[in-house]
Amino acid sequence: MPRLSLGHPDDGSHTTANGTKAALLLWLSPQVGGAGIDTAALYQNQKQVGDAIRESGRARSSVFVTTKVPGAIGRQEALANLQYDLSQLGLAQVDLALIHGPCAKMEHGSCTPATDEQLQQTWLGLEDARKQGLARAIGVSNFAISDLNALLALNRTKPAINQCHMSVGDHDDATREFCQDEGIAYEAYSPLGRNGTRTPLNFSDPRIVHIAEAHNKSGTRHRSALPRRRLARHARRVRRSVPGVPPVDRAARLPAHLQLDQAVARPRRRGRLRL
Repeated sequence: MPRLSLGHPDDGSHTTANGTKAALLLWLSPQVGGAGIDTAALYQNQKQVGDAIRESGRARSSVFVTTKVPGAIGRQEALANLQYDLSQLGLAQVDLALIHGPCAKMEHGSCTPATDEQLQQTWLGLEDARKQGLARAIGVSNFAISDLNALLALNRTKPAINQCHMSVGDHDDATREFCQDEGIAYEAYSPLGRNGTRTPLNFSDPRIVHIAEAHNKSGTRHRSALPRRRLARHARRVRRSVPGVPPVDRAARLPAHLQLDQAVARPRRRGRLRL
């Protein structure tokens, strides 16, 4: 699985079809070399994702595609939704299929919590999809410990990954540590903070500016500089990498997203920030 996958705008908006495709093609281009793409039917961009993969000239095996079924919708519905996703993508298989959230119904940003049985039946649908070769791996997104326990109670396939919001100052350490103990990978979406209902990172914060300038980066122009280093600290603490999903709506910044393994901020400077 790639360290980074290109995701969806973090403010809940939908970029234009041409804008989305242009960003995807830049992401997959030789000068950027992105490998992961995160999509879902709810994002209304799966056709652009599939078109960009084909037009990029990249081998299918070189692009890691993640998609999602919209919540705890049932066994047959999960399988049918994934088949629809594949038809939109124009692909025979995705690399990772997720349950988008532990919700019986998801609309307009609201979530009707699913019962354990609804979660379990939907999970069985993803298992069916994997057995049929529609997905190489299956997992979940936005699942809390109680939601994960509902799936673990089946004593069947464990989720390969739990994709959750995680950024400096906004993260769920208890769930992340639970996933680590259970052998479930933990992936951060909006790892640089997000707008809307969650508190975005303030890149004008003097502490961020100080650390960014120490590495010849601009705290406002190169948003990946400091947050990525803080996530690296998380990764060392949990003794595994924490892959991230930055949004697709900032095409001009895509090359900077991949400049991630330059010098990590020194401990003395990292200590200026409190999680």
